[in-house]
Amino acid sequence: MITHIQGRLVEKNPTDVVIECNGVGYFINISLHTFSELPTSENVKLYTHLLVREDAHTLYGFSGVAEREIFRLLISVSGVGASIARTMLSSLAPDQVLDAIAQNDITTIQSVKGIGAKTAQRVVLDLKDKILKCTVCRLFLPEQAILTKMKRYLLWRRWALFANSLRKWWMPLLRIIRRHRQK
Repeated sequence: MITHIQGRLVEKNPTDVVIECNGVGYFINISLHTFSELPTSENVKLYTHLLVREDAHTLYGFSGVAEREIFRLLISVSGVGASIARTMLSSLAPDQVLDAIAQNDITTIQSVKGIGAKTAQRVVLDLKDKILKCTVCRLFLPEQAILTKMKRYLLWRRWALFANSLRKWWMPLLRIIRRHRQK
């Protein structure tokens, strides 16, 4: 797999670039977000994902590691291919995609061309837990989403501990009450 490509920028279009590296020109598909972040200088570095199919080997380029990881997470969802994932990253910034998934914002995901209601729900359902486990993605998650998830976990944990402690002294108390009622 090709992790990144660093070289001279030969051609720059909103959907693709050509980077020459040691005499070889690599055609790399990019999102509009990556296009907007490409420097005007000739020497560039793009993080890449190589998609291998029977009929083609396609390179997708990203300005940062987080955007590449989000792309990989998106193409892991059933019904979301590389072109739809690239369209999503072109329509929304990577942090907006993470924010929408973390906060169950289906309307934001559905606003991307090519994504319907069912696909948007599937994206949120499949990726909600994965983005919290992804260390690179967590750096770009809004703090509120992480805090909300942590608060839910802590509340659940407190309740579980409380219920366990209740069981220890509540059960003998119930037995005493039952005996008293039987008399």
